[in-house]
Amino acid sequence: MTSEKDGADDEAFWRQMERMPDLQALVERTGRRHAASIGEVYIEDPFRRMREAPHQSGYPHITPEEWARWDRVNEVYQVQRREGLKW
Repeated sequence: MTSEKDGADDEAFWRQMERMPDLQALVERTGRRHAASIGEVYIEDPFRRMREAPHQSGYPHITPEEWARWDRVNEVYQVQRREGLKW
């Protein structure tokens, strides 16, 4: 169950993504969520995490809905970026 705070955090995250999409931030966010869901503390250091808890990688835990939202915000961002590059 998602709390009201989680929902607010989620919207804040996606507002930031709309300004500049960051796939690494999405992967890290889903890794943190997965670690919490299995009762583990997320390992901050990516090299240590790779050795000690490779299952905390967020990439395989990105939901289809998150991928769809990522695709939408990235598409809008890329169009705006290309428009900004035109003379």
